[in-house]
Amino acid sequence: RTGCSGRSPLPRFTYPLPDNGHTGDPAWESASVSELKMTHPTKIPSRRILFVTHYDLAATPYGDILLPMLAGDGWDLTVAAPNASRSLLRSIWPYPCRTLDTPANPRLRDFRLMAELIKARLQRHDLLYVHSQSAAVAFWPALAGSRRVVYHNADYLDPLQYPLYCLFEKRVARLASLYINNEFHRGYIARAQYGIKSPTMTVPPNLPLAWPVAPRNPALRSQMTGGGSGAFVLMLHGGYSSLRMTDELLQGLAKLPQRFRLVMTGGPSAHSIRRIESLGLAGRV
Repeated sequence: RTGCSGRSPLPRFTYPLPDNGHTGDPAWESASVSELKMTHPTKIPSRRILFVTHYDLAATPYGDILLPMLAGDGWDLTVAAPNASRSLLRSIWPYPCRTLDTPANPRLRDFRLMAELIKARLQRHDLLYVHSQSAAVAFWPALAGSRRVVYHNADYLDPLQYPLYCLFEKRVARLASLYINNEFHRGYIARAQYGIKSPTMTVPPNLPLAWPVAPRNPALRSQMTGGGSGAFVLMLHGGYSSLRMTDELLQGLAKLPQRFRLVMTGGPSAHSIRRIESLGLAGRV
């Protein structure tokens, strides 16, 4: 159930948690976004969470974005992920946890994470926190039948284009006791599409205030914009990808005046360079 109380813009989420002898305890039966702060820890006793993700935690701070608040609330965290011990988020926003670095080889990585999920179920961890769609699809056999699953999906894929992928994700989403998405509309589209009965929670991937911000660098900006002092700069988070409809974005850019420039992250591929040149955008991307 979701709702807003008084003038506070923060929604209150009430969701079922596994019954380990705390039935009737308000601290267990409900939690609000405003309570998930390290400055206001609740009286929840130490309980165990296994967090697994395919995200490289040394490369992006968004995979473990909720873990500092959970650690501050007294949860006992084990983080299994690529470069878990080198978490970028934890370098800025430290939180206590045990870490398990997975192998770089994708098959060995998934074998290790699958084994950790099975072991956590046998050891009766209180929650299995699965982050990322690809992890949910890869590990749904290890989660089948469990009511201790929290599924955090950062994205949304069209089931008409990815039918098998969405079929397996649907199984995890429907068995989860709490479904989390990074964006409100994606979360509720998935909720309707998959028939999710558990509560849906939106967690915007906003960085903490302590996150360092690079100072303005006019020379670097001039380099990135081709030397145009009056350039209007568009920023794209993510490299060239059909999934992100980058080609359509480039086609739109080609229709705009020369002062419009595009700056995007990710290394350029030979295909993307050819496409940029074919659209007459050399020097503008």
